[in-house]
Amino acid sequence: VELLKRSLRDKQMLLVLDNFEQVIAAAPLLGELLTAAPDLKILVTSQAVLHLYGEYEFNVPPLAVPDLNDLPPLENLANLPAVALFVSRAQAVTGNFQLTNENARILAEICVRLEGIPLALELAAARSKLFAPHALLTEVSHRLTLSVQKSADVMPRHQTLRNAVAWSYHLLEPDEQALFAQLGVFVGGFTLEAADAVCAGKNPEVPMLEQLASLVDKSMLQHGRRENGAPRFFMLETLREYALEQLEALGQTQAARRQHWTYYLHLVESIEPPPKEPDLPTWMKQLEEEYDNIRAALKWSLEQDEVEAALRIAGAVWKLWQIHGHVEEGAEWTRIILSRSRGHISEARAKVLWGAGWLGMVKGNLDQSRGYFEEGAAISRKAGNKRYLGLSLHGIGAVARGQGDFESSRAAFDESLPLFQDLGNTEDIAWTFEHLGATAMEQGDFDQAILYLSQALKLFQELQQNWACAEALTFLGHVALQQRDYALAQKRYEAALAIYQELEDKPNVATMNSYVGATLFGRGDYERAIDLYKESLLLARDLKDYWGLTWGVERLAEVAEKLGQLDRAARL
Repeated sequence: VELLKRSLRDKQMLLVLDNFEQVIAAAPLLGELLTAAPDLKILVTSQAVLHLYGEYEFNVPPLAVPDLNDLPPLENLANLPAVALFVSRAQAVTGNFQLTNENARILAEICVRLEGIPLALELAAARSKLFAPHALLTEVSHRLTLSVQKSADVMPRHQTLRNAVAWSYHLLEPDEQALFAQLGVFVGGFTLEAADAVCAGKNPEVPMLEQLASLVDKSMLQHGRRENGAPRFFMLETLREYALEQLEALGQTQAARRQHWTYYLHLVESIEPPPKEPDLPTWMKQLEEEYDNIRAALKWSLEQDEVEAALRIAGAVWKLWQIHGHVEEGAEWTRIILSRSRGHISEARAKVLWGAGWLGMVKGNLDQSRGYFEEGAAISRKAGNKRYLGLSLHGIGAVARGQGDFESSRAAFDESLPLFQDLGNTEDIAWTFEHLGATAMEQGDFDQAILYLSQALKLFQELQQNWACAEALTFLGHVALQQRDYALAQKRYEAALAIYQELEDKPNVATMNSYVGATLFGRGDYERAIDLYKESLLLARDLKDYWGLTWGVERLAEVAEKLGQLDRAARL
């Protein structure tokens, strides 16, 4: 060491040290060299941070991958680093490999599935000698099995992805290996609180934050920041696949998954019902951030036949499915869970039936929705649960109104009102007034409709329930529209639209655009009406909102007819 210091003392030199994680204990020596040689600079590649004074960290992220929801033109796609590397290495083994319009999406999916990891891309590209792109996409579903033929000049750990990950894993301390394996149960990232709850006990003497920071320093975890500034941790799917293998080898998979499931069951219930507005977007974002973990918890509930737990989770998150554009998935989850829980008489099942009914309404399945609401009402009557009986009656009344059965609709709402008055539940009383107003409007009794809807709006404003205020404003807009007071209707619709935009309620933003368009149509402003109808259709298509799509296309047909474009109107 002294000889090395003397040799470097007067030299201006860049010293490059590769794969330093193999000799990480020697890190303090680098500090000594820098002190002894003022003009020395050292560039170190390492999977672990050195923790030396004056160290500048430069994290080398995976290569940039395409956005599958918005693929760029072929020329731009070819220049994306992950795609460029894959094509280059594929050409090296096949000679005539080309990126074309036909295989562009498949190659983009391969790069995304391999997360832009250079070694993974190189190993997959080597297989393009044997597999066509569509077959290779299936092959890379199992990332860790990717390999190349043994080469004299390629180190064993770079010949398979599993070897590369195993190399990094075996550099960890035993406690870190155990923690890394258990963290594999998280899907789509996790918070410090979640890791503490699910993985507590692995090394209780060291705070969880320090343990996670150590894995970040050793490149086995990535981290980012949540909106509130707190850290959120992520594991590349390739590493997660290996972590789950190690968890299985340790015989701890079931225990870890149960702890994960318990945490997310309690999480969704602890933040439900949603906080008072205007915090609804915060609640939605929190659920959306954890959505992959919630989905995993739901799946595990059904796999373990924990049907009551699945009901509890679905009952707590169905509004996320409705508002954030997961209607199709939510409807399928509720169908499966309700099928598996037949015969359960519990508030949890009544809650899911209520949510499934509203999801069905969004999809336009009125008969199915009515069946869900009626079963929910029957369960609630048996259980003596006034609140969910009243809510189920609301659903029955709303479906009946949509089916034109106004007598049944009015009867359902009239039955629900005294239930909520007995409970002293102002919010549900307000909703009952709104539904009664909407039913009166459908019957053409506009004075009665305005009276009920104004009462509902006043109560919602007192409760500071903005989303509910938007609903009441929408119905008041409908009344004004039917009375041909287009200016008043537009004013009410735009007020509701502003609330829905603030709450990030995508389905209702789509709907309100079409309603504002209807007021413009009524005033003869056809061009602006068409623009809003088209904007509404684009949102509805993204959300797979068939009810909204039907409404939007019908409105465009109405404009075409008005403009004398009869063939176009008939096609629409």
